[in-house]
Order: sequence, then structure tokens, then C-alpha cells
Amino acid sequence: DAIASYRGQIGLLHGRDRDLEVVDALLAVDYSYYTIGDNSHGAEFVDSAFELLDENVVTPQLARALLTRAQHHTRASDLRQSVGWYERAIEAATAVDEFAVLSRAGSGLGLVTFLLGDHLEGRRRVADSLSLAVQANETEMASRIFQTVAALAWLDLSYDEALHGFEEGARYSAAHDLNGDLMCA
Repeated sequence: DAIASYRGQIGLLHGRDRDLEVVDALLAVDYSYYTIGDNSHGAEFVDSAFELLDENVVTPQLARALLTRAQHHTRASDLRQSVGWYERAIEAATAVDEFAVLSRAGSGLGLVTFLLGDHLEGRRRVADSLSLAVQANETEMASRIFQTVAALAWLDLSYDEALHGFEEGARYSAAHDLNGDLMCA
């Protein structure tokens, strides 16, 4: 399975002066556990990734690690703590043109901003992230952000706007053969 494969990769590469590849594998394990709904590992893998990263050297791996840390705080409902991590992830992703991280971090920051009470700014940030994801051809991320745009409209009691957003997201997902994302809409 994927987790065993990534763990094997970590074992093979660790200590061989291939730290960025180890970081990639650590973040992949973290995401794999999240995907299957296993949160029992907490931030263990992202903590290990940060041990290998020099935070003064901006790399795509640093941007992804910062994003992962922000997401951990968000999932733990520690929203205020997540804001700074999202902002740092956006800064790092901008520096290395990591558009997938940039759109995901912007969307996450928008969602957190919304949940912290600034609905207008939160929705604007999510919409900006959607535009970025579409422009960068990050289709899977764009498909997910379409859902967030619609959900935030619904939470704001803008039902017509929410319905339009869900329909637009469904069309986009279907057009890009992202049927798994359609099931979530």
C-alpha cells in the first residue's frame, strides 16, 4: 500500500543526504493517513519533516510542510493558530512558484478567515484561490475549491449563489474527468 511504500522510501533515503526527498515522503505519509481518516499520528510526520528542513531556505518542500502544519491546526479547530502557518505557506509558495500549495493555502486561509467571522474577506480569498487554481491548471484543487466557494455561500444563506456554485463546480469536475470530486459535491 502507499503508506508502506512511502515508509520504505523514508527508511532507504534517511541519512543519505537526500533530505528533501525524505521530506516529500514524510508529507506523503501524513497526507495518506489523513485521506483514509486516520488522525492518530497527529503531526508526527510534519514534525519530522521540519527537523530536516532549513526554514531559511525556501523550497517547494518547505511550502508544503508549512501548508501541512496549517491544515493540522485547522483540523484540530485551532483556527487562529493556523492563520500564521497559512500565511507563511503562501509566502513560501509564492517565492518558489508552487501554485498547488498557493491555491490550497489561500483557500484554507479563506475558509479559516470565514470561520473566524470575516465572511466577506474569507469568501474573497477562496474565490481568488479558485481563480489561481484554474489559471494554473490545478484541476483537482480547483474542483475542491469550487465546492468550498459554494459551501461558504450556503453558510452565508446565499442559497441561489450556492446552488450556482455547486452546479458550476460539478460542470468543471465533469469536464476534467474528476468524478471522485463530483461525489463530494
